[in-house]
Amino acid sequence: EIQVQMNEYQERNMELQTEKKAMADKMTKFMEQFEAREEQMNKMLRAKQLEADLAEANFKQSQLIIEDMKLKGEASTGQYMEQIEMYKKRIELLECIESQMKTQLETYQMKYSEFQ
Repeated sequence: EIQVQMNEYQERNMELQTEKKAMADKMTKFMEQFEAREEQMNKMLRAKQLEADLAEANFKQSQLIIEDMKLKGEASTGQYMEQIEMYKKRIELLECIESQMKTQLETYQMKYSEFQ
């Protein structure tokens, strides 16, 4: 009877070892799948981070371009203001010359009318 019990225990022990091996294989597969998913998630996270970095770099570049355009616009405005001032001075000078020439013309007209 002890032999029967030992055989039963041995059969049960064999079943448990088989079950243990099957569970160990399942656990190994599960860990491999988990690690593969974790690696995939890390790659996706890295890709999203790179996209965010690229978007930020593009934004900063756009801001620099806008700032550059503003500075160029201000420089152009400054140049235009200088030209406007130069034209104003020229207009004043030409108006002064015109006034002098009118005065001179009136003088010549008076002399011409006295001459006749």
